[in-house]
Amino acid sequence: MTTATAATIPVSAPASASGPVRPGRAPAPPARPARPGEGAALAALLAAAFQEDPLTLWAFPDEQHRRRILPAFFRAFLDQALAWEGVLTTDALDTVLLFLPPGAWEQTEADGEAFAARLAEAVEDPAAVRALAAITRLQAERHPRHRPHYYVSFAAAAPGRQRTGAVSVLLHHLLERVDAEGRAVYTEASSAGGAAAARRGGFTPFGEAIALPGGGPQLRPMWRGPR
Repeated sequence: MTTATAATIPVSAPASASGPVRPGRAPAPPARPARPGEGAALAALLAAAFQEDPLTLWAFPDEQHRRRILPAFFRAFLDQALAWEGVLTTDALDTVLLFLPPGAWEQTEADGEAFAARLAEAVEDPAAVRALAAITRLQAERHPRHRPHYYVSFAAAAPGRQRTGAVSVLLHHLLERVDAEGRAVYTEASSAGGAAAARRGGFTPFGEAIALPGGGPQLRPMWRGPR
């Protein structure tokens, strides 16, 4: 997860968030920027989608705790991305993608102490706070700094939209903007599904995987250069 925290997962999409469109499924609706008043609904969508994601299972192993704190956890990232107009969704609010434009990651890193305090309040448990700090440190160490780029942090689809290509629609919408600006884009995938969605968007591996402590899951850094 990104910025000055732990972020990361997607495209940080859960393994079931995207995939080939199955016969008989309706096509994904068009993407649009999210509105500030939609934060609670989109945080709930992300929380539900990431209940069984490898990274959230590692950071928040207790199921009841994870279910309780994930909405506030994701609301912090949503608010951060909304401040940079970096949230895409649909009219049905059944798919969401979070990103930061060029220069924003560096700014969020500079403001990281306040954001880390908000996350600590959201997750409640000191062990979870330490886990997030470990993730954040490793991500920051590996985050590319050689050229300005977009950063995609999270993406998710509601159960009825999974495996319909809904997440890929949002990603494609963002990549059209990225390509029009001649920019690069970076992400870290926390699951095979997230990595597959990124590869379909033209991302390739960017260095070695980030291994989390204590036998935790790996994050897959991925990069897509200007087109």
